[in-house]
Amino acid sequence: MQYCEDDILQVKGVEYNRKRIRWACRRGMLELDMMLLSFFDEVYDKLSHKKKLCFVRLLGSADQDLYRWLVGLDVSDDDAFQDIVLSIRFFSKKLQNGISKS
Repeated sequence: MQYCEDDILQVKGVEYNRKRIRWACRRGMLELDMMLLSFFDEVYDKLSHKKKLCFVRLLGSADQDLYRWLVGLDVSDDDAFQDIVLSIRFFSKKLQNGISKS
């Protein structure tokens, strides 16, 4: 997958390039790592600029909150987060179904 190394997003005064965002997807919890890294690798480049910003903001959330949102145990108060969470969950389910059919 091709990408521009200079594709930089700025969130709350901090600049994020693609490598930094991918690193932030690594959480140390296998379930989160699998969901976030696969979503980042396969979907992130196709997102609108606004959704990319939301994804980066989402990565700033606590692991416990991310886990609960991504497995459907809880719902974020932030509607924008909920939208990207649903996208990640949908992608993960699609990926699991594709893997289980192999």
